[in-house]
Amino acid sequence: MDAKLHEEYRRLMAEHFQATAHMSMTREDRPTYLALKALGPGIIPFLIEDLRKDDIDSDWWIDNNFCIHAAFHLLWGWADDAPVLREDERGRVDLMRLRWLDWGAEHNL
Repeated sequence: MDAKLHEEYRRLMAEHFQATAHMSMTREDRPTYLALKALGPGIIPFLIEDLRKDDIDSDWWIDNNFCIHAAFHLLWGWADDAPVLREDERGRVDLMRLRWLDWGAEHNL
């Protein structure tokens, strides 16, 4: 694991969370989102790790400054074989999280 990349990921995710916590969706034009995206697909393992720790029914994501919607957007932008959600799964954060965790397991992440 690249410790410096991980540290930069944590810093930017926290900044993004603080800047967007009041929003119900991710805007891909936000400077903090663009900075996370610029880190590249090397942060995919960190995103999956955070999704694994996250519990939708807890405040983990608040306590750890993790923006789950940004994580989904970043993953979908980088993964050529991203999970395909059924119509009834769209918008369901809990199910999207599980699909990405399955994807991460398939990719040994």
